[in-house]
Amino acid sequence: MKRNIVQRHAIFFTLIVLCFLIVPAIRKSYAQDRMDKKEAQRQQKLMEEYQKQQKQKLAKEKQRRQKAAKFKVMLDAGHGGYDAGSESKEGKKEKDITLSITLKTGELLKQEGVQVLYTRESDTVSWKSNNVDDLNTRSRMANASQADIFVSIHTNYSDEAKDKTAGSEVWYSTRQSDSKKIAEHMELALRADGYTKSRGLRDDREAFLSLLYYNQIPSILVETGFISNPKDASILSDAKGQERIAQAISTGILKALGLKN
Repeated sequence: MKRNIVQRHAIFFTLIVLCFLIVPAIRKSYAQDRMDKKEAQRQQKLMEEYQKQQKQKLAKEKQRRQKAAKFKVMLDAGHGGYDAGSESKEGKKEKDITLSITLKTGELLKQEGVQVLYTRESDTVSWKSNNVDDLNTRSRMANASQADIFVSIHTNYSDEAKDKTAGSEVWYSTRQSDSKKIAEHMELALRADGYTKSRGLRDDREAFLSLLYYNQIPSILVETGFISNPKDASILSDAKGQERIAQAISTGILKALGLKN
């Protein structure tokens, strides 16, 4: 009898100990399950929000590219073929520099979905080897293209102060209502990059520029820098420098088209 009582006490004591051990563990496990469930719900909510944002982003990008695809830009690499243009002290030719910058600019615009046309894509030109036919053909190509913007890309040269005169210039036509607005966007983009100083806007009242006169579509001419200036010339003839200039020009074009803030 006494033995049974001891056994019952032992069992009872064991049960009490087990309760103290098991109940907290169960409670802890339950609490952990609740926390895991809340965390899973939080993660699910974050994932859904991320997916929603991605869909919105893709939708906006699609709309932007659809809008961009409606625009057409013609890029004109100054000089070419028989006409080397200006030349630096190191023998770098304007026609090669402008072609490289033009093609790089075109690629950047294509990446944004804009249609790009060129007056030339190599040193082989489609016009006769004389200045009149050269410029007239470029204008005919521009007018036939019905592009939204025409940008002629050049390098500048100074005979009087070769080592001092530097900077970019953007020329526009006073005969075209949109030309100045495009030029303003371009000048700001070039100034913002700062690869050289900006000499500001110039217009066709200061000098006769055939392309600005005969083109019937909104046109500007960009003097990217002075090839006669050592510092400008080093940037103009350098691949990375050309990429910077192309980026600035493409930014100016995109802003003028309303495709970039």
